[in-house]
Amino acid sequence: LLQGHDDWVLSVAWRPNATAGSDQSRRPRLTNPRPELLTASMDRSMILWTPSASGAGELGGGAGGSTVWMADVSVGEAAASCLGFYGASFDASGERILAHSHGGAFHLWTNAEVDGSNPGGREWTPRAACTGHVADVTCASWDSRGRWLLTGSRDMTTRLHARWSGGIDDDCVGWRQLARPQVHGHAVACAAALPPCTEEVDGSNPGECGSTVFVSGSDEKTLRVFEAPGPFLGTLAKSLGGKGKSGAVAALEAAALAAGLDAGAELPALGLSNKATRAEGVMDESTPLPTLTSAPDTDGDENVGSVVPAVLTRPPPEEVLAHATLWPETRKLYGHGNDLAVVAAHHAGKIVASASAAQSAAVAAIWMWAAGEDWRPLGKLPGATLDVVALDFAGPTSGRDCLLAASRDRHVALYAPVNPGQGLGVWGDDGWAMVARVRASPKALYDAGWAPGDADAFASAGRDRRVRVWNVNREVAGSIPDGLDEVATLPVFQSAVTACRFSPRRTRGGLLSLAAGTEDGSVS
Repeated sequence: LLQGHDDWVLSVAWRPNATAGSDQSRRPRLTNPRPELLTASMDRSMILWTPSASGAGELGGGAGGSTVWMADVSVGEAAASCLGFYGASFDASGERILAHSHGGAFHLWTNAEVDGSNPGGREWTPRAACTGHVADVTCASWDSRGRWLLTGSRDMTTRLHARWSGGIDDDCVGWRQLARPQVHGHAVACAAALPPCTEEVDGSNPGECGSTVFVSGSDEKTLRVFEAPGPFLGTLAKSLGGKGKSGAVAALEAAALAAGLDAGAELPALGLSNKATRAEGVMDESTPLPTLTSAPDTDGDENVGSVVPAVLTRPPPEEVLAHATLWPETRKLYGHGNDLAVVAAHHAGKIVASASAAQSAAVAAIWMWAAGEDWRPLGKLPGATLDVVALDFAGPTSGRDCLLAASRDRHVALYAPVNPGQGLGVWGDDGWAMVARVRASPKALYDAGWAPGDADAFASAGRDRRVRVWNVNREVAGSIPDGLDEVATLPVFQSAVTACRFSPRRTRGGLLSLAAGTEDGSVS
């Protein structure tokens, strides 16, 4: 009888006894004659049990089962987000433990001997495991530099994924979840990362940092604005790796210092808003920062296991993701009368467009917001009569402003500035207006997106299982039906097409590439 857990034990697993030279292990482990048993419990701990060394034979002592088994190693999570372990197992080499817990989270520990430290020791170190959403993913938005991808889900979180190229060992390399910026009380419906508004301020180049702000909407009437804290920017700089300092690394480190490496956020127990926090011992720009300024990488385990915001030298494990990677919420945008449905950001970073669920034309109007310090509402763009399901601004290569909107009322509409000479990404004194609207499908539309280039073509997809490609007549001004022409219709898909997007780059032959996702989960 093994006593040590305080709650249900939900799994037991024997540790594999890999022999030297075995193909199962990356680094052969010497044969251990003693059996070892791993138990996982709802008390948030796992215990590795071994028989006592005295009298323990190859099978752990067979004198009537008189050998005493002791708790040799105990690992687990102290974070409140972990409600206990549902199961745990070793890898084939016996050098790693993988456990899973509430919310689909994975927890990984590796034996210190794998990393070359503490040879022959019994120390287990937490490492980042593969992680992701545990419910339907509803939206995705790229950083303006393409370094990270932000996703939102019905599991009430937004998660930020990036490629980790730096690090101490090869186990870190690859796409990892670097942050969980928003943990909410409602399902996340939409999110958009904002490009930097300006390219040069006081000789600096904030554009090198990429997106540091995003806007999200959930099953509520409020848009929320989040800003990257200093520890995340420092961790992102570490993730880029490489020897020496590139312009991107230097820009991110400078931005991390400016934002404050002691900055972070916390979510109150009964609240929905991430509150900005500061750690004790406030640092300023003159404070030496070994994690950012030291040339060689150190092990950094003291940062990895921290549940307070810190610049990390490894991808964060689950307990750090859940507690120390929140972004502070800086604004709430009020105005919509129904739950948010879609949000989009202009490539200049100056305007954000949003729309909510709607059953009438008055509620279906698109709201335009001034991105920046005041985030004031600029105006509304009428035209749709039901939910707007897709919003897409023309890309930076188009050289002009145009907003594409697709609605569940089966129409697509184009909006452009009344005064085109006022500059890109500017609302202007006269605002924007609808310049074209056309019925694009016999059934409800699900998505629409611009083709790369001069904003002269876009694709729409809907419930009728078809993808249509449209040409925009740039000579047309005003709301004239002939301004949009259907130039191609793809063959009928097996199920409704729920998403479609053009590749931002043409093929070598100058052709466009289009991806379409369908209701049955396939992508073409």
